[in-house]
Amino acid sequence: MKDNNENEILKIYGFGSYFNGAKNFNDIDFLIIHPTINKPSCLAAIECKALLLKKIMKSHISILSIKENESIHFIKKSNAYLLGEINVSNMEADLNKIVDAIVRNIN
Repeated sequence: MKDNNENEILKIYGFGSYFNGAKNFNDIDFLIIHPTINKPSCLAAIECKALLLKKIMKSHISILSIKENESIHFIKKSNAYLLGEINVSNMEADLNKIVDAIVRNIN
């Protein structure tokens, strides 16, 4: 049985020293925003995090729901900016586009 989140959109943000243009950085900070706190939405965000960690091992990844971010204003406080959106039904391909752009800038 398939979860009803196949059209769900995750948003990937970058923040921290790497995205602020630092020449030296220890890791690359990402934020994954998922729409709701229901189980399929949370699992999609966790799956996205696992894929991102495989692709960029020196990454630190935070996950928040939209409501959690609205409550603590993480995006605003961290000066995070949107790197792209991931459709859960096309997660790996969408994530690859975001990662490819980042990897080109690292090398």
